[in-house]
Amino acid sequence: MRLFQVCGSRKPLPRPREVASGLRAARLPMKLVTLLLFMTRETELLSRSYRSLSESVQLRGFRASMNKHSYQTLAAFISTLFIRAYARSRVLNEALILRGFSGHWPVPASGLKNAGEAGLLVLTIGLALLLLVWDFVS
Repeated sequence: MRLFQVCGSRKPLPRPREVASGLRAARLPMKLVTLLLFMTRETELLSRSYRSLSESVQLRGFRASMNKHSYQTLAAFISTLFIRAYARSRVLNEALILRGFSGHWPVPASGLKNAGEAGLLVLTIGLALLLLVWDFVS
């Protein structure tokens, strides 16, 4: 939600089905569409974990410097993020298998009128992903 506040828009985020329809209308392969949808969701969850861990480390009084304790703390921080991401991916995989996910989203017919709208949608999603990564890194 913060991404759209940064861009100055108050519109709600589009639903995944709408995004998938737009990407399919832009003639992207279905595997790529599925990968992008999963990636955006997992990136948001990972950034939440990062913010939570970062806040807890700061509340404990950690200040990064060039000593052994800082390196150990940063290594533990990074490894915790990787472990959480791996555990989340396992849970997601098991949930998809249990629900009979066959490798593609059921995508309704596209409501886009022309290729210009599809290109604008892809550009907007690319900008949103870029801003998410930039927010995650900074």
